[in-house]
Amino acid sequence: MLGIGALPRFHLISGLLIHMLFTVLPLLHRRDGSAKGAGILGAHVEGPFISPEKKGCHPKQHIRGFGSDPVKAIQKVYGSTENIAIVTIAPELDGSDVAIKWVHPFVIVQEASTS
Repeated sequence: MLGIGALPRFHLISGLLIHMLFTVLPLLHRRDGSAKGAGILGAHVEGPFISPEKKGCHPKQHIRGFGSDPVKAIQKVYGSTENIAIVTIAPELDGSDVAIKWVHPFVIVQEASTS
């Protein structure tokens, strides 16, 4: 019997939380649940590739675009995407099509942001 899955969500809203993301994300590993507890499905990361107009709780100074190489931008921010289950990306950002195609085989892409 498998337990319920856990999906920790990380908002990149401050320098401290960005530091926590880089500290915690490498330690978070997908694993199956058991009768003793929930499994870990992966992390849900939101930001920094979101719309400045629909930034929600994110400070504007932490929002960024993909630049000339969306894949390198994602790798620079998140490191390995191995343990990410969901990533929020604003589809209107330049380069989002490349980013979404690259992460889509192993990550669910949430293409929306709200304010």
